[in-house]
Amino acid sequence: MRVKPLSFNTKPFFDMRYLIHSLNPRLEPYVEKIYILEHEGYLTAPAELSSPANPYSAMVLNYGDRYRLHSDFSAGTMLPASFLCGFSSRACRLELTGRMGMLGVVFRGIGLRSFFASVALNELTDQRHDLSAIIGADADRLCRQLADAPTNAARFALIEAYLLKRLRLINRTPTTADLAAHFMLNQRGMLSMDSLADAICVSPRHLRRLFTEQAGISPKFFARLKRFNYVYFILTRDAKAGWPDFLTTGGFYDQSHLIRDFVEFTGKAPSVAVQRFRKTIELVTE
Repeated sequence: MRVKPLSFNTKPFFDMRYLIHSLNPRLEPYVEKIYILEHEGYLTAPAELSSPANPYSAMVLNYGDRYRLHSDFSAGTMLPASFLCGFSSRACRLELTGRMGMLGVVFRGIGLRSFFASVALNELTDQRHDLSAIIGADADRLCRQLADAPTNAARFALIEAYLLKRLRLINRTPTTADLAAHFMLNQRGMLSMDSLADAICVSPRHLRRLFTEQAGISPKFFARLKRFNYVYFILTRDAKAGWPDFLTTGGFYDQSHLIRDFVEFTGKAPSVAVQRFRKTIELVTE
C-alpha cells in the first residue's frame, strides 16, 4: 500500500495504520484514492499530524473523535465530524486527541464536482466545509455506519457504494478544466502552460480563465502544487534521491527555486521536511 505525505512528531503513533483501498474502475477517473487512517490506542495527550500543500480535494469522515486544525487560515478550529476540503496552498497541522479513526476520499483533479455538483471549488481552497451542510443527514449517517462497521473492508465497501450512487445521480459531463487537471497530474506538473494549452487545443488565456473559474486556483499554481507534491514524494521515500536530480527534470531553475517551493509549501527547509517524514514512514504499519 502507498502512504500519503503525512508526518508525525509524537511517539504515540507507533501503531498507526494507513490503509489504501483498491479503487473500483468506475471511480478511477474521479478519485485518486480512498484511505483509512486509524490508531488503536487512546490519545490522552494531544498529538500532531502535519501535511504539506497539495493539489487534491477530499471528503473526510471521522468515526473517531473530532480534532483541531492549525494553519495560516485556521487557529485551532475544531473540525466537523465530516467535511469537504479543497486544494491546500500551505501546510497545515491536525491536533488529535482521544480515539483516532478517519476515512478519506481524495479526489483526482476537480473530480469532487462529479459527486458534489453544487460545491464551488473556489470556496474550498484551504478550507474545510461541514459535509452535513451539503448532503444533510446523510453525513451523520455515514459516520455512524463507519463507526459500527465490523471491519475496515466493510468501511471501504460502504463508502464505495455511496460514491457510485452519487456518481450516477450527478452524471456530470467532464469539462475542458477536467482534461487540463488530468493532463497536469499525469505530467506531474512538469509542463508549461503554453504546452498544456496546445495539448488540449485552447488558447492559454482561455485555459487560464476556464480552469480558474472551475478549480478556484490558476492552472499554473495547480501545476506548481503537483510538481512539488511529486518531488516531495520521491525525496521522502528514496534515500538516494537528492535535490540535483530535480533541478532539470523537475522544472526548477536552480536549487534556490526548489528551496523556495519547499519553504512555501511545507513551512520548513527541504532537509528538515524530508528527514522528518522519512522517520515517520518507519512508524507506519500497512
